[in-house]
Amino acid sequence: MADEITIIITPARNGMFLTRLESGEILGTWRTPFFTAARILIRRGMLPGMNLVMKTSDGEERMRMTIGKAIGLTVVENQKDGPRKDKFNAPNIVRIKKEEE
Repeated sequence: MADEITIIITPARNGMFLTRLESGEILGTWRTPFFTAARILIRRGMLPGMNLVMKTSDGEERMRMTIGKAIGLTVVENQKDGPRKDKFNAPNIVRIKKEEE
């Protein structure tokens, strides 16, 4: 589908994931592959309204949302709540989000 981009994640080391596009291009290795990949893709000119899909190397879909929504989120983890989505704080996020509206 032309209005979505799929990333494939593979466990790497120390809780990090090798993240690549379906084409095989490696984007990077991160702890939060979905949200970090969204920020990389928006910098490359992808539109905020495009869907980003994350799959495991065996093809199982794990997450899906628009790039515009994903760039504003990250994962935080603590002993009480475990991993959860939370707002990502960065100076350029406000400008990108306003352009999306």
